[in-house]
Amino acid sequence: MNITVKKINGSGNGLVEKFKAQDAKYAQTATKESSLFQAVLNDTVDGVIVGDLYGYITDVNDVILKMYGAADKTEFIGKNILSFTVKSDKQRAVNNSLNMIMADRGLKTEYRATRKNGEEIQVEVTSEFIRDENGEKIGFVNTVRILPFSSEKK
Repeated sequence: MNITVKKINGSGNGLVEKFKAQDAKYAQTATKESSLFQAVLNDTVDGVIVGDLYGYITDVNDVILKMYGAADKTEFIGKNILSFTVKSDKQRAVNNSLNMIMADRGLKTEYRATRKNGEEIQVEVTSEFIRDENGEKIGFVNTVRILPFSSEKK
């Protein structure tokens, strides 16, 4: 079987040029989507945490930094989301995550979290999956709101 490749201006093969053009278009689209994602991430009034399916944080917005008292994102990136949950809520958080995976849908719940200075805060967390173009789960996004702390909550 012979494949004929047309040269463009005598300087290369058309197939390579076509792939280069597609790669450039993909890079432009990815950059545009990334910029849009960053704008949404930083323009919301809620804290936003993005992570992988194992619970490791890949990005946070500035609101989370302020909530926690962090100087920058490096205090979050690569850490497990459970690192910020108080010890007594960790097992419930794990169970909720597993239930969310099994049910294949998001979840809204409350936890107690620990700020950098050790102070405990009550937070409402809405968790949703991030999915690829085929609908497969590839990560999570949590929106976080601080709630008034109440010792009467059960």
